[in-house]
Amino acid sequence: MLRIRGHHLLCILGFRGEGYDSAFVENMGRVAYAIQSQPDLRLTVCDSCDDICGGCPHARNNTCRKHHGAAAATRQMDCAVLSRLKLRKGETVTVNEAYQRVADRIEVEDIAHTFCTECEWRSLGFCGEGLRALKEGKFFDTAEEAGSGLGRF
Repeated sequence: MLRIRGHHLLCILGFRGEGYDSAFVENMGRVAYAIQSQPDLRLTVCDSCDDICGGCPHARNNTCRKHHGAAAATRQMDCAVLSRLKLRKGETVTVNEAYQRVADRIEVEDIAHTFCTECEWRSLGFCGEGLRALKEGKFFDTAEEAGSGLGRF
């Protein structure tokens, strides 16, 4: 079972082997691979530090310390995503169920205009590409590339 914060369900769609440092990229690659290769894996959704944050240089004492106000802003983003997906903090779902909800309830425009307005990675467009692939049924075909940190599409 993995703990995943709400907005990281979207970040995983766009992961391309880039990140804050090599430890973060390696950890994110492991989590992305697990999610993409195990549709029955159980996820507990949350609005605080999760298994991806475990490799982040900005996570301290289970809180995002990237900048002043980061913890509150990130939690707000998590709650907005979880609300759209009709998931409650602490709820456990399978990868398949979580990403079916993402495909059904989130549009590419939502990434830029609703959920990820302040994200430094948003302008790369990777998450939108990943969401398109998910909606086309191609996202889970790319698990090996996710684990290696290579570009996927």
